[in-house]
Amino acid sequence: MLAIQSYNNASLNRQLNRCRELERSGLYLNVWVLNKDISAGEKIKKSDIEKQKKWVSEKDDISTADMSQISGKRAKESLKKGTVLEIEMFYQKNTKKHKDRKSE
Repeated sequence: MLAIQSYNNASLNRQLNRCRELERSGLYLNVWVLNKDISAGEKIKKSDIEKQKKWVSEKDDISTADMSQISGKRAKESLKKGTVLEIEMFYQKNTKKHKDRKSE
């Protein structure tokens, strides 16, 4: 019984040390993610996104987007459900109006 307990303690210590290493190399952030697939050029609605807490490594250069930077914008490319939304994934101006102005 003592041997089993010692083994379990050692295993828990290894897990704890691994968690501490992860904490030093990243953090949990509240980010906006898609709750459905979006096609390129499709306008994002508030109902298409949800806030989730995700682990982000400090090595990841993630520029998370705010709801106002996402809602009503058009996707530059097709995006899959669960994608963490970043500002660079969306056109920041209404592309249709922009194209209409170019043709004038």
